[in-house]
Amino acid sequence: MSELASPIKVGPAKDVLLLHDGSPFAKTVARLLALDYRLGGHNLERDPAPAAVSAQALVCCFSRFRSRYLAGVRALAQRFAAPPVVLLAAQSSQSLKLVEEMPGTVCLFEPLNFATLKQTVKQALNTGAEAAWSKLQPQNRQALQASSQSFQSCFAASARGEPLPVEQVFAACRAVKDSFAGANFGEWLSALQLHHDRSYRHSMLVCASLTQFCQTLGVRDADLERVTVGGFLHDIGKFKVPLDILDKPGALDATEEAALQRHPSFSRDILLAETGLDPSIIEMAVQHHENLDGSGYPDGLTGEQISDLVRLTAVADVFTLLTEDQTRQAGRTPEAALEVMANARGHLDLELVRRFRAFVLDGGADAAAA
Repeated sequence: MSELASPIKVGPAKDVLLLHDGSPFAKTVARLLALDYRLGGHNLERDPAPAAVSAQALVCCFSRFRSRYLAGVRALAQRFAAPPVVLLAAQSSQSLKLVEEMPGTVCLFEPLNFATLKQTVKQALNTGAEAAWSKLQPQNRQALQASSQSFQSCFAASARGEPLPVEQVFAACRAVKDSFAGANFGEWLSALQLHHDRSYRHSMLVCASLTQFCQTLGVRDADLERVTVGGFLHDIGKFKVPLDILDKPGALDATEEAALQRHPSFSRDILLAETGLDPSIIEMAVQHHENLDGSGYPDGLTGEQISDLVRLTAVADVFTLLTEDQTRQAGRTPEAALEVMANARGHLDLELVRRFRAFVLDGGADAAAA
């Protein structure tokens, strides 16, 4: 791996900066991390004074944590919001003592559990992303913080089989909806793109495009709030899908795809257990993968069985799926995505696609309403 062969040069932003000792253990970890993240590397054995590099998380990977590495690790660690993640091939009293000199450091040992490694690195990345939100305009910062906290609360409640924090969700969605009225939506969007929780990022992007599109169509007040909440919760059932499927960087196999396609049914189970939740919000979550020709899931609904709000949700969801970046592939341009959608006869409502296209490309209420 070339990035492990020489000191990293300042260049395009990386997700993870890997400080390492060039050991076989470090090379194995680098290959694993590179499956999911843009990776930069620096060999402390060759150069004990690493240069600064633009990255969101610092990971250190050594066969042994030697005292001569400490100064370089400490110097770089100060630049990151999250403490470094230290991976060691073997435990030793000296290594542990050095780790203890960096409070808050997360330390994992060989044999590494790949799922635990990914989750630990993702947490560090998201700590960095959310710390960067402090520089945003107050309304944007508060909306993103509220939405992230609400999303994590929903995940925790679902994992424990407890009711969702519905009041917290509605409060977060009101903050999100109000932030869209601000003058700098591009700032909001750019900050969100730095987050590494794919499900959260996707849900928020769908929520944003759906809410703004519905505003151009004249939806207001309580109706618009329901749209925002429905967009936020549209994939709530994915909390029941294994993370190794949701975060898989490549294509899913047939078994994994079948497991993923259960998420609307999981959404139904989760949301029907809530008291007083508007039926339209539940429909958005359960039915947004239904197709007009009956080829969708989970219930094979057709035509008039699919409400306008569900059709709108499907348009926003497909557009987001096509345009968001994946681990190893950049998303389509809006124009290219909309071209794909315009040919989705039998799946999407093509009249809504036409109006959504005008909204995205022309950016005005008059264009979308025409």
